[in-house]
Amino acid sequence: MSECPFTQEVSAYYDGELDAGRRAQMDRHLAQCPDCAAVLEQLRSMSRLFADSEVPRLSQISMRRVHRRVESVMDEPLVRTARILSAIAAAVLIVGSFWLVRVGGMGRSMATQVSSTPPWAGIAASPDAEMTMVSASTPAAQWYLADNPSRAEELP
Repeated sequence: MSECPFTQEVSAYYDGELDAGRRAQMDRHLAQCPDCAAVLEQLRSMSRLFADSEVPRLSQISMRRVHRRVESVMDEPLVRTARILSAIAAAVLIVGSFWLVRVGGMGRSMATQVSSTPPWAGIAASPDAEMTMVSASTPAAQWYLADNPSRAEELP
């Protein structure tokens, strides 16, 4: 076959992908060019061959194998991503644990300096050096002091 510039468009013509103007131009060209007409006939004969052939049937075992293979290929990126994210999470957990242990050791020395009264108790104390006056202004403060009266002495 010779190098006809329309040869590349024969398959688009056969598939019906050309607009009306270009299709009319291809109709005129196909009537004059035996090479392009031969290419078009090859496409038609190949389509008839596929249309006339029997569709192969797979056994259930073969079908299951195909499905397993497709599923494994589809799941590979998901499994790889899950492994990477698991490794990152483990690294964050380990680094966070070491950090908490280190900060926790420093926090113990600070905890002895801070009053052990929980902030939710709402106990107001005057910083009088001789006597600590405690006023239980909330029910939580009353409960906290009622549980152990010696806690009033813990206040600064």
